[in-house]
Amino acid sequence: MQTFRGIEGARGWLAWLVVLAHVVALTGVRQAWPQLNTLNAAGDWAVSLFIIISGFVITHLLLVKAEPYPQYIGRRLLRLYPAYLVALAAGIWILPLGFEAMDSLEWQDAVLAQHYLRQAAEVTHGHLGWHVFWHALLLHGVIPNNLLDESEYFFLTPAWSVSLEWQFYLLAPLLVQGLRHRRWQPVVLGAAVFGYLAYRKGLFGEFSLPSILPGSIGYFLVGIGTRLAIERVGTLERYPTPLVVGAILLALGAPQLMPLVGWLVLMSYALLSDKALASNDPIVFLLRRALDSRVAAQAGLRSYSVYILHWVIVNLVLCLVVKSHMGLSSWQTFTLTLSGTLLLTLVGSEILHRLVEKPGIALGRQLGRKKAAAD
Repeated sequence: MQTFRGIEGARGWLAWLVVLAHVVALTGVRQAWPQLNTLNAAGDWAVSLFIIISGFVITHLLLVKAEPYPQYIGRRLLRLYPAYLVALAAGIWILPLGFEAMDSLEWQDAVLAQHYLRQAAEVTHGHLGWHVFWHALLLHGVIPNNLLDESEYFFLTPAWSVSLEWQFYLLAPLLVQGLRHRRWQPVVLGAAVFGYLAYRKGLFGEFSLPSILPGSIGYFLVGIGTRLAIERVGTLERYPTPLVVGAILLALGAPQLMPLVGWLVLMSYALLSDKALASNDPIVFLLRRALDSRVAAQAGLRSYSVYILHWVIVNLVLCLVVKSHMGLSSWQTFTLTLSGTLLLTLVGSEILHRLVEKPGIALGRQLGRKKAAAD
């Protein structure tokens, strides 16, 4: 199946950017250095860019692989669920340690501490079983806070977007088919706009994050629309540096555009012709080294394991650091937590990738081949 250069490498760096943002948030170091709020925001932009990439990649999969829906959704489930289930079990185990870390951290992030207090209240009120139930179904992102508080954050905060991915997977074939046919495009786009406005008006309930599909549908549509338009765009004979620089300058004044600008940077590189890729353009050279190096490619292959597991590791390391009673400053706490998190996430994600994620993907492919042979 055709691949698009740079996307795998981008996934790798985006996953590690989210890790860094969560270490900053959990250690509370930005209380002493507010400038780090930009890094925290960058973590949010990274997740939004992940969503756009997902819309693009799944659309590409649906266009080039004509497989029945049960086979498609079964392969998607085996892609997400095995590694997620392991991380979820670890997240359930680590939850009390997260509470301990927040209780012991003197310069805790006020917003994050409030989330932990609300989660502790959920446990006290006997709602833990419901959280496990909805997380096990990968539908916790659909449940609003006014029905089950902290549903999108519980156990594995990054997993709100995994639930969102699953919601998208369930409906992606319908969305893509509708957008491919001019007759149905207004219907799909109208439903998307109506769903988003309903989300913004609170008609689906109260959400701290856009973890329900209508709340994030715009980013998925950017990815879908990009893939559907590629045949008309063709390849680029040179990197559109003036356009990209202009977009970046615009986004500096409107940070909410950053995920879209990141997508422009990435797709402008992915669509370069072979001749343009081999040119001496310094921007192309830097992007090639950053996105298509062996390190970037390997990081991309492990990006999901890094993304789904790191929250557990950050909480574990932070608890050990703050309970050590060494009288550490905020920067010392941050440095130790970051070092431990990077090391353990590298090791843990490698184990998860090799022993759980890859076998799940292989099983999905095997089932697909058996189905194709049977047909």
